Amino acid sequence: MVTRVRAVTSLVEPGDGWTPGVGEQFPVVVTEVPLPRTTVAVDAAGFAGLAGSPHVRVVSGDLTVPDLRVRAGRAGRVTIVDHHGGALAEVGADRAVAAIEHIARWRLLARLDNPAPSLSGAVRIELIRPEPGQALAPRTGGESLGSVDGVYRLPYRWSGTGWHPPEFLLRLHNTSDRKLYCVLLDLTPRFKVHALLFPGDFIGPGERGVALDGQRVRAFLPDGAPVKPGVRVRDRLKLFVAEEQFSQQPFLMPELGEPVASRGALGRRGLLERLGEAAVHRDLGAARDGGGAYDWTTATVPLEIFVPRLGEGAALGGDPS
Repeated sequence: MVTRVRAVTSLVEPGDGWTPGVGEQFPVVVTEVPLPRTTVAVDAAGFAGLAGSPHVRVVSGDLTVPDLRVRAGRAGRVTIVDHHGGALAEVGADRAVAAIEHIARWRLLARLDNPAPSLSGAVRIELIRPEPGQALAPRTGGESLGSVDGVYRLPYRWSGTGWHPPEFLLRLHNTSDRKLYCVLLDLTPRFKVHALLFPGDFIGPGERGVALDGQRVRAFLPDGAPVKPGVRVRDRLKLFVAEEQFSQQPFLMPELGEPVASRGALGRRGLLERLGEAAVHRDLGAARDGGGAYDWTTATVPLEIFVPRLGEGAALGGDPS
């Protein structure tokens, strides 16, 4: 067992009468990660319910830069902004606590990571430019989309009569020498988390898996967002990779404003299921039930979906008219 945790090393005490060899190295996998609460500064009255929240910690915005800030709005509404001051949501004051907790869970899941995995970089997310008339992703080859500072910019295309959403092909490339289980989550601008692109499957060593059974992925602006030049939103594709099969169920979240579904009984609750439940539901007691340890890692690809202005560069082609 671990008896003392240091910055870069830890002290462990062998159990069951076992004595390790001096200088012998042993493989280690991470089974618990820190799950800090989101800090929130409140510039409006009536949020006493946040004080006991397991998801957020109320702080003074005068003394620190909070993760989120709540500002009084018009006609009994409040605006939730990020640490840059960008507006995330505007909701009625009576729904603000639930909205803040929802955003906090989404942010925690977005940051969930293994700090020192041996699997780091084992599976790559590949965005492929489709050829004219190409319906399905090829297993190999194809022109990769370029990114700017790690962000894939996906513009709407002007056809002369209207705007059309960008389309691309998506693959997961296992570059390792072992079979790995992968789940690809989409964390949307409306704070929803779904796994429709790649719900979960093993990918063999050196092989590729395809999203949506190889069909084109279409990147829409959120419902209600105006399709006009200058409008842009961000999605995040978050890939979970593990040595063993795991369920995507604990990671799923509805759109902001919709209730988080109660957890169904999982036939098997392993390491990543426990971490997902801890991040989304904060049920730390249940998060330690059963299940073995295995190595795991994550990879995140940000997507910027936008309607280009006149003369603005377009990664997928199609200049505005």
